[in-house]
Amino acid sequence: WQAFNTGLLIVIFSSVLASFYNLIFNLFIDPGYMDKLIEAQKNWTFDFLTNLGTPEDKIEEAMSKYEEQAANYSPLKAFFQGIYVSVIFGAILCFITSIFIKRNQNPVA
Repeated sequence: WQAFNTGLLIVIFSSVLASFYNLIFNLFIDPGYMDKLIEAQKNWTFDFLTNLGTPEDKIEEAMSKYEEQAANYSPLKAFFQGIYVSVIFGAILCFITSIFIKRNQNPVA
């Protein structure tokens, strides 16, 4: 369990640090970043679906999902989701790797 606990502490620390950086970035450094990112994704998706010959109603449906995503975005919500998701996947990864790491006990100590 020592390997799992150590890995989990590293995951928690790095998740909080990365999410805090993203929060600072999205609030102070470049507040319009997510809007630009969602707009770029929307444009790419529109071009991609148009080139595939997708019907207009399906394209409009996809574009409305991007607009909904942009309307529901909040830097604080992204902060907590980033921590939550990273810790869950990190814990799973730590559990899997800790299964394969066995430490031989020192017979003298």
